[in-house]
Amino acid sequence: MVKKYYQKNLNKATPFKSFPENFLKLILRVSKHRPDLLHAYWGPANLKNMIDQEPKRPLKELLEQTQALKGEAVRKLINPNRKALYLERLHSLEALIQDNLGKKFEHLEFIES
Repeated sequence: MVKKYYQKNLNKATPFKSFPENFLKLILRVSKHRPDLLHAYWGPANLKNMIDQEPKRPLKELLEQTQALKGEAVRKLINPNRKALYLERLHSLEALIQDNLGKKFEHLEFIES
């Protein structure tokens, strides 16, 4: 029943096809630097295998990709709840990458940003 719903409403659930894929790729790439980031993966096996074969990308490059994906979410995601969810996750990912790059956050700076 659930599978039929998602197949029937696939275009409604993912109005912008490359955004979810780019988000997954980014998470997989960042997890090469922070293995504790990803505890389980249920996405497409070929996508994970492709990322596993890549060399580790520099954190600064991943930070730029995170910021670009945040802009893409603002411009292209239609559903406001989905947009908010992805923006929150990307904000957390951005902070994690910055932490790995050595940025030290004041508690309020992190919470209020």
